[in-house]
Amino acid sequence: MGKQSRRLNRRARQPRSRTVEMTPEVADALRQQKQLFKEKFGREPGPDDPVLFDPDADAPQAMNGEK
Repeated sequence: MGKQSRRLNRRARQPRSRTVEMTPEVADALRQQKQLFKEKFGREPGPDDPVLFDPDADAPQAMNGEK
Protein backbone atom coordinates (compact mmCIF):
# COMPACT_ATOMS: atom_id res chain seq x y z
CA MET A 1 0.00 0.00 0.00
CA GLY A 2 1.50 3.32 -1.04
CA LYS A 3 1.51 6.55 0.95
CA GLN A 4 -1.38 8.01 -1.02
CA SER A 5 -3.60 4.96 -0.36
CA ARG A 6 -2.92 5.14 3.38
CA ARG A 7 -3.78 8.84 3.34
CA LEU A 8 -7.08 8.22 1.57
CA ASN A 9 -8.00 5.41 3.98
CA ARG A 10 -7.25 7.57 7.01
CA ARG A 11 -9.36 10.40 5.57
CA ALA A 12 -12.26 8.06 4.77
CA ARG A 13 -12.55 6.98 8.42
CA GLN A 14 -13.08 10.51 9.69
CA PRO A 15 -16.73 11.49 10.16
CA ARG A 16 -17.99 14.09 7.74
CA SER A 17 -19.97 17.09 8.82
CA ARG A 18 -21.59 19.91 6.96
CA THR A 19 -23.73 22.93 7.65
CA VAL A 20 -27.20 23.21 6.17
CA GLU A 21 -29.16 26.44 6.25
CA MET A 22 -32.82 26.19 7.19
CA THR A 23 -35.79 28.46 7.44
CA PRO A 24 -37.00 29.65 10.84
CA GLU A 25 -40.07 27.44 10.36
CA VAL A 26 -37.97 24.30 9.89
CA ALA A 27 -35.81 25.20 12.90
CA ASP A 28 -38.98 25.65 14.99
CA ALA A 29 -40.37 22.30 13.80
CA LEU A 30 -37.13 20.56 14.82
CA ARG A 31 -37.24 22.22 18.26
CA GLN A 32 -40.83 21.02 18.65
CA GLN A 33 -39.84 17.46 17.69
CA LYS A 34 -37.03 17.54 20.25
CA GLN A 35 -39.46 18.70 22.95
CA LEU A 36 -41.97 15.98 22.02
CA PHE A 37 -39.17 13.40 22.20
CA LYS A 38 -38.19 14.58 25.69
CA GLU A 39 -41.81 14.48 26.86
CA LYS A 40 -42.38 11.00 25.43
CA PHE A 41 -39.13 9.27 26.43
CA GLY A 42 -37.98 11.38 29.39
CA ARG A 43 -34.54 12.19 27.99
CA GLU A 44 -32.70 14.18 25.35
CA PRO A 45 -32.54 12.51 21.93
CA GLY A 46 -29.21 10.85 21.19
CA PRO A 47 -27.26 10.81 17.92
CA ASP A 48 -28.86 7.52 16.84
CA ASP A 49 -32.44 8.48 17.74
CA PRO A 50 -34.85 9.36 14.93
CA VAL A 51 -35.97 12.96 14.47
CA LEU A 52 -39.40 11.83 13.28
CA PHE A 53 -40.31 9.08 15.72
CA ASP A 54 -43.38 6.88 16.20
CA PRO A 55 -45.36 8.52 19.04
CA ASP A 56 -47.13 5.21 19.80
CA ALA A 57 -43.93 3.18 20.29
CA ASP A 58 -42.54 2.43 23.75
CA ALA A 59 -38.97 3.01 22.58
CA PRO A 60 -37.64 5.52 20.04
CA GLN A 61 -38.16 4.20 16.53
CA ALA A 62 -38.52 5.90 13.20
CA MET A 63 -41.94 6.41 11.69
CA ASN A 64 -42.39 3.82 8.97
CA GLY A 65 -45.15 5.59 7.04
CA GLU A 66 -47.58 2.70 7.44
CA LYS A 67 -50.75 2.93 9.48
